Amino acid sequence: LDALIVTSSQGRTEMVNRTACAMLGRAENELIGRPIETLFAEEKNPFSGPKWDALIQTGAFDNTETILVGKEGREIPVLVSSSVMHQTDVATSRVIVTIKDIGDFKQVQRQLQEKDAQLMAAEIANQTKSDFLANMSHEIRTPMNTIIGMGYLALQTDLPPKQQEHLKKIHGAAHM
Repeated sequence: LDALIVTSSQGRTEMVNRTACAMLGRAENELIGRPIETLFAEEKNPFSGPKWDALIQTGAFDNTETILVGKEGREIPVLVSSSVMHQTDVATSRVIVTIKDIGDFKQVQRQLQEKDAQLMAAEIANQTKSDFLANMSHEIRTPMNTIIGMGYLALQTDLPPKQQEHLKKIHGAAHM
């Protein structure tokens, strides 16, 4: 359930639902009359000064990600939408604010980012291992080909039977 807050056109809280009270960890009487901008972290406050004026002029904003500040400074990541209910007199207009707690979503998002980082690290490690094995294979193959080639040439000469037997084993192992 979303938190709902109704404010005056001056930004003073007039009504809140139970979800808003629970989310903020405050009783209804602690919220009524309080400026709405005081409920949000300063750096991402969608209701501060010029932003409030723009809201009153445009009539709405949708899905602004920000931080709600609960009791004892507890920060709650939220998605906020607002809509102005215009009256003939701006002073009697009201602002309806809906607040959705996205803390669980943010936690899952962080976990996915961590998993992505782990996956990327594993892919890099796997590529490094593959490069190492390819390089080592080449480093081993080159001298082995020389040994096999020299063994083949030595078989073409007159050698004692024992040495010929050893070279035939090398040559046979090379062609398995």
